[in-house]
Parts: sequence; structure tokens; C-alpha cells
Amino acid sequence: MAKGHARQDKLAANPPLASSRTSAQNDALARKQDRAGNLSKSNQTVCSVFKPAFGHDTLQKLQEKTPVGSVVSDKQFWPTTDAFDEMRRHDEWLNMHKHSFSIKKIGQYFRTCKPLNAQDADGWRGREHVGWLFSDSDSALQELLRTHLILPNILEEFLAEHLDEIAGGRMFALEKANNSLRPIVIGALWCRCTARLGVAEERSNVATFFMSQYTNFIQFGGESLDAHKSLNF
Repeated sequence: MAKGHARQDKLAANPPLASSRTSAQNDALARKQDRAGNLSKSNQTVCSVFKPAFGHDTLQKLQEKTPVGSVVSDKQFWPTTDAFDEMRRHDEWLNMHKHSFSIKKIGQYFRTCKPLNAQDADGWRGREHVGWLFSDSDSALQELLRTHLILPNILEEFLAEHLDEIAGGRMFALEKANNSLRPIVIGALWCRCTARLGVAEERSNVATFFMSQYTNFIQFGGESLDAHKSLNF
């Protein structure tokens, strides 16, 4: 706590100012990202003309651009708690729980994260900090990470002392050429992993449903050729 307060006092005395890297700094950073294998990030470092927004009206602009609503989700049409508990006892859920969020798939996600990606609010990077934890045979540690950092995001089984916390991310803004802002949020690494694996589990079913509906709509209108094109796309 003392270190945190000292950092806050230091920032208050010397607030950060909007500034761009020098050409030499950009060149060094781009080369570092290039050597690590993140070519898109290297290209962005060289080509981007944005700079961090630290103006006196930055917060006000962000609030106008992204107004804050209620953080309580509307669960009027959600299944009840009993329905969720019943679903989680079915073999289909247990198999999905076991295979779609397995140690193998979690490790594959972290090992294939782009190198030198931006850190989340806690300082985690997927490949550099977590990927190597899933590269050896320490199955006990890997199961702990899976059980306590990944699965709670889908099972809603959090520690009681943390229930009042709101999941968020590290947010900053870049100034655009037209004097507007580009807000960027970097979510927690473990939440992003859970979301990616969840999307991978449902992607084929959702795609099949929406593409079949779209195809039926197009064919009903007599444009079957467009339907074939959309399916190929």
C-alpha cells in the first residue's frame, strides 16, 4: 500500500504529458517487436501517428463517447439458478467443461498469443508470462490456474470476499487527427482466455444457425446466387 501511495504522489507531482516517441525510440521498439515475431505490432509502431491523450478534457470526452450505464445485467430472460445447476449436471455440459476448457487448450491459447502484446491491468502478458507455465509437465500448477483463474469465469464460483469487485480492464485513449479520441481497453488476461475458448466452443453452432437463416431469407427472395456467395465468403 505504501508503494502504491508513493506512486500516486509521484504522478500527482509530475503528471504525464502527451508526447510521442522519438524516431530512434520508435525504431528500437519496432526492431524489438520484429525480432519477437509480432510483425503487425512492429508495423503499427512505425506507421501510427496517434499519441496518448492527456488533455484536461480527455476524461470528459471519453465519458461523452462511452456513457456509463448500469453494471447490473438485465437477467429477466436468463435461466434461473436452478436451471443452470441442472444444466451443469448433464453429460453434455460436463464433456464441454472437460474438453473445451482443458489444460491443453488453455496452454495452446497462451502459447500462441502474439509476442509482446500489451499488458493487462495486472501486468500479465500471455506468451511471455503465462505460456511457459503450460509448456512443461507441472500438471498440478496448471490445474490450479485452470480451476481458480479460468473456470470461475464460466461457473460464477468466485471467492466471497471478491464478489463486490467489478471485472474491468486497463483503459487509455489516443488522440486522432480530427481531435477526437480512440478509447482502448485491455481486458484481464484470464477473462480474455475464457472468452476465446467459449467463443471457439460455440462458433460452429452459431455460424450454422445464422448462415442457414440468412440463406433461407435470400432464397425466399429469389437470390440464391447471392446466398451461395455469402456461404462461400
